[in-house]
Amino acid sequence: MWQDFINHGDACSKQYRWLDAEQYYFNAIDLIEQEWANDREDFQLMMAWINSLHKLSALFEVQDQHKAALRYLTMAHQWPLTSLQNESLSPSFRAKLMHALTVTLSPLLDFSEHYPICENCLEALEATAAWLNEEPQVLH
Repeated sequence: MWQDFINHGDACSKQYRWLDAEQYYFNAIDLIEQEWANDREDFQLMMAWINSLHKLSALFEVQDQHKAALRYLTMAHQWPLTSLQNESLSPSFRAKLMHALTVTLSPLLDFSEHYPICENCLEALEATAAWLNEEPQVLH
């Protein structure tokens, strides 16, 4: 199961076995995506996918591979952001997408404080943060 791959990846990361950790995280992502394809509104799988991408980002950041780290943070953020435009998704899942955006936005903004990112990207992130702060949050 994908959870086992994440746990093995975490163990390898703690032992500084970067390539092994990377492979375990990629394997987890592959399994999550296969399972998630059956139900794109599965919040647990979406958050597991986001979490796995964040783990990959952290893995690359600690190795000073900042472009790769940013790529995985961005991938995790783009999916919920673009999915909000899909009007065929249920209202309850769209509310969960808003939560996912708050989860993905913070690491990107933190990253931008430590490493340079393009000005347009930073402006888009700040605009998203402002939009999320204005958007009324519906609790279910």
